[in-house]
This record gives sequence, structure tokens and C-alpha cells, in this order.
Amino acid sequence: MSSLECKIVEQQVSGVRCFIISGYVSEHAQFPKVEKNDPLIIKFHNVTGLNSVGTRTWVQWFQPLQSVASVTLEEVPSIFIKAFNRVVGTTIPNMKVKSFFVPFLSPEGERKDILFVEGRDFNSEGRVLTPPKIQDNAGKTLELDVLDDYFQFLKK
Repeated sequence: MSSLECKIVEQQVSGVRCFIISGYVSEHAQFPKVEKNDPLIIKFHNVTGLNSVGTRTWVQWFQPLQSVASVTLEEVPSIFIKAFNRVVGTTIPNMKVKSFFVPFLSPEGERKDILFVEGRDFNSEGRVLTPPKIQDNAGKTLELDVLDDYFQFLKK
């Protein structure tokens, strides 16, 4: 798979249907059909990008998932978080984010994406708890590289 392809693999996780998305989400992404009312897990694993047509493809696939029992998102990359905050239709009422990446930056420009997990870094009401102290390879503290509105999707 090249870095410009989107791959979606289906697995069962504790009896729940799970889609693992990796690669670049574009107009070529082939999202699977979902017909049952069962819960669903979507894991983002090594998603390398999302373009505007990929966003439209996501919305067209994701909006009908309002009819399933619940949709849990895990390991959501920052490119999707930005879309959740800015593009109508990228989120649905029965969606629950369990974990997502937050960019941190060192004074020297080193970037690290840190996984925030529900219960440890944010609560179920969408409130971010105390951000973790992250250090670069030289032991210098990294700062959050986002504005406060980055977390607004948690309250939708």
C-alpha cells in the first residue's frame, strides 16, 4: 500500500464490528457497507492525510451511521479532529471518541503527537483534564500546539 492509498480492514473486537482505517483518505476511499444496528468501532491507524474530497466521502459514509446503536472512534488523528471542528456532517450524535491525538511542539520545533485517552486525559463530558507533561529528546518540556477550540468536538 502506498502512502496515498486508503486501506480499511474489518475485524471483530470482543464481538463488535471494527473498521481499521489507514493511509490517505481521499475520494478513492472505499468505506464498507454498514446495515446492522449493532455497535461499531472505527480505529484510525497510521492515517497519513485527509483531503477535501476525502472529507466529503467520509461524510457521505458516516452520516447514515446515525442509525446504528453506537459508533466509537479510537486513535483519531489531528487531521480528522480539525475536520470534526470545522466541517458540518463529520460528526454524528451517537459518536463517542475514546482516544485522539494532540500535537505538542518543542521550542526547537520538534513535534510529537500524543494520544489522549478518555478517563486519563479527558472525561466523558468533554472536559480536558490536566494535559500531560511531555518532553523532547533533550528533556525540554513541549507545549500544546493547538488552540482551545481544538477540543470543542468533545462537546458536540
